[in-house]
Amino acid sequence: MEKQIRDVESAQRSLRKESFDTQKVLQNLNGSSFTDLTKALKQSQRELKRMGETDQGYKDKLRDVVTLKTRIKELSDQQAVHTSLWGKMANGANKYFNIMMAGVAIITGVTYSFSQLIKGMLGFSDSLADVQKTTGLTRKEVREMYQDFRFLNTRTPRAELLALAEEAGRLGKTGKRDIMDFVEVANKIKISLGDDLGGNADEAIRDVGKLTEIYKVGKQYSTDFKTSLEKVGSGLNQVANNSNASAGYLVEYMKRTGGIADQAKITAADIMGYASTFDQLGQNVEMAATAQSKVIVDMFTDPANYARIAKIEVGAFTKLLNTDANEAFVKFLEGLNGNNEGLSVMATKLDDLGVDGARATQALAALSSNTKMVREQQVLANDAMEKGTSLQTEYAIKNENLAGSWEKLTAFIHAKFINSGFLNFLESTIGKLAKMAEVTHPLTKAMKDEVTQVNLLTIELTNSNIPAKRNL
Repeated sequence: MEKQIRDVESAQRSLRKESFDTQKVLQNLNGSSFTDLTKALKQSQRELKRMGETDQGYKDKLRDVVTLKTRIKELSDQQAVHTSLWGKMANGANKYFNIMMAGVAIITGVTYSFSQLIKGMLGFSDSLADVQKTTGLTRKEVREMYQDFRFLNTRTPRAELLALAEEAGRLGKTGKRDIMDFVEVANKIKISLGDDLGGNADEAIRDVGKLTEIYKVGKQYSTDFKTSLEKVGSGLNQVANNSNASAGYLVEYMKRTGGIADQAKITAADIMGYASTFDQLGQNVEMAATAQSKVIVDMFTDPANYARIAKIEVGAFTKLLNTDANEAFVKFLEGLNGNNEGLSVMATKLDDLGVDGARATQALAALSSNTKMVREQQVLANDAMEKGTSLQTEYAIKNENLAGSWEKLTAFIHAKFINSGFLNFLESTIGKLAKMAEVTHPLTKAMKDEVTQVNLLTIELTNSNIPAKRNL
């Protein structure tokens, strides 16, 4: 109650501070200052906006506003009429002062722009070095690749494309063609799903590249890395666009279940379907992924218990598990739905497997009640990955809108200034200046001699200590 009283008192102080005696000003129009008249007008206008035409007092308030406006206009006209010679001289001075200041502003702007240009070139140089470091390409090859970015017809600045090339190197891509392929598709993912991926989009895109290899998408569809990456991106885009699931959740879930899914031969699209369902049901990604991974492993070690929950003969369930683990898991979920005994068994099992049995069972129970949604999301993901066109369609929409066109123009102009030719000039010039600035410290030779003497003394002491230790 004391806190509430303090809050009310604070609100009262705030209201008193904001309040203004409008009626006092209206009663003394000729004696009120221009500032008070302006304050009274603003307050009256605010009060008038809150009233309807049929409200009591509306007409009086409207009359107050008109009266105040009229008085303010009178004062403004009087000030205009009584502009003195000194005022005209001041206006003239202001006029020429503005011209001088405009000149100063132009010079300052040019200087600042050049400073920003140099800063951009230094950042560009660092970006080239970063790509070299992760990809193993020569500086010349990286520059050539930077020039080739102009053929991508994208709204993304080339500096950001270089960052994607750096991510390609982190994924183990070393050839220029492979890196360009990754940059092209990764850029589509960034434009189409960048906002939905959240956090560090470049890192998420790197994760998508890893998923492509973890789930062996290329082998599944008999395609190269570029096409496989586009298929995964299409699956993520289609599922995220047609459900309440976010692409970031899908990627995180697929990362956590990748190893088990590969061993059980469950495809990326099917795992995407589970992830989408879990996200739409509001399940924590870590707990959901852990629960599914633990259960899949346990299904292979103890098929009898799972067959009983699924209400399938053990031999038939084992055969299904070995040929289609995804279908076996869905059958288990269908048998778990409404099965209190099965839920109790799973809670005990998950506890034994080192998982919070109650929370993990809750996640499985939520999934078991929505197996229809699981199948629908898996069909959606499989269809999108099979076609592999959803990502390109989304990319075209976002890349060709007004914002995309503006960013393309900005990137084009930027590229005309931030380029390899100008960078070569800067590197050569600044490199020579840096050489001139280098000063050999007068103590360098003396310090080197002292270090040599210390090293020799250390060797001598070590050699003399070895026999002594042996005698001990």
